[in-house]
Amino acid sequence: MSRVLRLLQVQRVQSCLQQAFFNWAKKEIRVLRPKSISTFLKAHANFIIKSSTFSPVLLRLKEPAALLVFSAASVGTAAMADAELSSQADQLYDQMEYAKIVEILEPKKECDDVELLWRLARAMYEQHKRLGSDAEKLSYLQQGKVTVERAMQLNDKHPNCHKWMAIYLNAITKLQGSRAQIEQGQVIKGHMLKACEYGPSDPTNWHLIGMWAFTVADISWTMRKLAQVIFGEPPKATFQEALEYFLKAEEAQPGSYSMNLLMIAKSYQKLKDNDNAIVYLKKTRDYPVKTMDDQQAHKEAVDLLKYLGVKD
Repeated sequence: MSRVLRLLQVQRVQSCLQQAFFNWAKKEIRVLRPKSISTFLKAHANFIIKSSTFSPVLLRLKEPAALLVFSAASVGTAAMADAELSSQADQLYDQMEYAKIVEILEPKKECDDVELLWRLARAMYEQHKRLGSDAEKLSYLQQGKVTVERAMQLNDKHPNCHKWMAIYLNAITKLQGSRAQIEQGQVIKGHMLKACEYGPSDPTNWHLIGMWAFTVADISWTMRKLAQVIFGEPPKATFQEALEYFLKAEEAQPGSYSMNLLMIAKSYQKLKDNDNAIVYLKKTRDYPVKTMDDQQAHKEAVDLLKYLGVKD
């Protein structure tokens, strides 16, 4: 038997075994030692490739224990590789290398790893901002939304699935128009609240629901009545609700996001509490400028402080 044929047979058996025992291995993998799994898999693979005939391998693999260990080893090694991909994606995200993340994760878009899927969707969302026309952006966002939907089907209690679903729906409906925004308003809010419920320690979850509430509260009475006549009842929120969400984001991770500090200040201003607004505007102004959001927050804070007559 040729070497190529033997390798093809090995691949077929590995595929069958992985499929048959995948669910078992996913449950049991936490109690297995990654180093032992990796060592066993390498040794077993070498044994198969070096064998002059394939039949002894099949006989050995008929033992239930061997089948389980072989399957667990294969899945365990894959799980370690996926964890490395997640870590790499996070590092690239911090470096704003979104195209690179899409490049390395897109081949995994049909996988069953939620951590990879939501990271792919996150990178795709950032990438859509660099596209030219609204049509291109909408098409790309809809592709990313499919990835989020797959992740949510696998785990509908994962906070990042709900967070990115809310972000995608918000971006898509903005491009589709006012009717879509109003129709999907409560759905978007629902996903944001789920993200906060399942991930209360993540400040971005609270910031997002705060932004939603602030935007809805800021709709003028005239525009609200017009929307009600044309599209139906728009969602409702208050500046006090928005403030409470922004404060929860700050409580979860103090000083982590300049834009959240700015939104706390703007919420206080809307509530006619200029003393507290000035406190947070100064915090925003003095925040280290590292990103585009920091630049925007700094500029708005400086302008608002001038508007309020603050000179120091």
